[in-house]
Amino acid sequence: MKGYTPENLRQADEMTMRALGIPGVALMEKAADALFDAIKPQLRRDSKIVILCGKGNNGGDGWALGMKLANLYYNVVCVPLFGDSASYDAMYYFVKCRECENMGYPMRILDACDRRLDAFGEIKTATVIVDGIFGTGFSGEIDRGTLAADVIELANSVTCFKVAADIPSGVDALTGRCAAYTFRADITVSFAKIKVGMLSYPARNLCGNITVADIGIPEQIFDSIETKYEIADTEAVRKYLPARHPESNKGTFGRLLVYAGSPEMTGAAHLALSGALRTGVGLTVFAGDLHVTSVLQHRLSEPVYLPVSDTDEDTDKLVEYSKKCSVMLIGCGLGTSDEVKKRVIRLVKECECPIILDADGINVLSDNINVITEAKKGILLTPHPVEFSRVSGLTLENICDNRIECTAEFSKKYGCNILLKGAGTIICSADGRICINPIACSALAKGGSGDVLAGMIASFAAQGVGLYESAVIGAYLHGCAGEELAREYSEYGVMPSDIPEHVARMLARK
Repeated sequence: MKGYTPENLRQADEMTMRALGIPGVALMEKAADALFDAIKPQLRRDSKIVILCGKGNNGGDGWALGMKLANLYYNVVCVPLFGDSASYDAMYYFVKCRECENMGYPMRILDACDRRLDAFGEIKTATVIVDGIFGTGFSGEIDRGTLAADVIELANSVTCFKVAADIPSGVDALTGRCAAYTFRADITVSFAKIKVGMLSYPARNLCGNITVADIGIPEQIFDSIETKYEIADTEAVRKYLPARHPESNKGTFGRLLVYAGSPEMTGAAHLALSGALRTGVGLTVFAGDLHVTSVLQHRLSEPVYLPVSDTDEDTDKLVEYSKKCSVMLIGCGLGTSDEVKKRVIRLVKECECPIILDADGINVLSDNINVITEAKKGILLTPHPVEFSRVSGLTLENICDNRIECTAEFSKKYGCNILLKGAGTIICSADGRICINPIACSALAKGGSGDVLAGMIASFAAQGVGLYESAVIGAYLHGCAGEELAREYSEYGVMPSDIPEHVARMLARK
């Protein structure tokens, strides 16, 4: 499905108000209703709800909730972190809350800028804390020592139920980056749509359970908004996966050439081949040294085997063979010797089919990554963060804190497709599209899982699916398989070799 940015949501708000005449305060009221529904199961008559309100529309959602709760005679404390300053629509509900306070409703508004200790005391005794400080327009840092930083730090330390209005304060809704002081929610009530940054890590860890609330923006408005972002789901699988007609033959579904494995890592090659064979490729050809091919021939009968040595003549043979192939997968357990490096560089430059580089296929290019710009038919890299750090020159910390941004910039710089593995896998296309796979499953955090994924992606690409689209399908099915297998074996007990057959069963259900 389409993924939406903060700017997309701002556009949708404006279009709704302009085209349908729905005022901003009406959208805030809907947001307040959704927040109330989220906290209602936690409420008792003696509950204290502390609402942290910023000066923008996110604070307005908090003020609207405060008014609703006060009218229902719940004990509400609103903490305006920036004094009485508020956006135009937010001011409407701020004034309403003042009226509730003056009329004797159980509503208290703290002048938090002058009474910091009073605010801290209310937070420490809260039953529910609602975060409405910063909204989806936030980026950057929250300065240490500011009231916002201190309040967020204290709220995170209190044992009570915590809800974020639209997005936890401190999260960048576009990139998924989190400020040093970021609200940690039990539930995030995302208004209208999930924002793409919320599904990427580290933000996803701080959102808790995410619920999406309808606040009255018609779906037709979102359909009309252009976005380069996508969220992987079953809809994407159905859209991108090719149909299989009864009159088909093996040639219909492509020829995959796999160059992988080494005497120390025959298992990586086996797992990659298994991932490919279970996901529909017509013909799989395995190229590897004589030891690896002899081992694999006793384990898998389906591939065609093409033993190759380290000679230039055999490299010529692989280049020539690539002319008959739909795609070539290079990497999985290949090793990083000088001979391998020399061959991979030649294959990238000279092969006459699209290329997928995984694992050691990426590692050997760490000091020569510009070569990927010379690929003739398109290229996809599938690194994990450490491998990505080697080829990009970025620190691991920077990559993990800015997964979307780092991946997209690399893809743009080198004109390549790239899949950054890990929880919340990011996939970027050479033409600028970005997909977030929302699945995170520790059952897949095992050596060999990535080899299976590479084989799956290569299989879909061989069947005529684009490199980016193949990565989207592969990452989503791989993640779903991990989740389903974990329910059977536990996240401890799933083995990468369990994945290919389970994916095949999943495809039977599509």
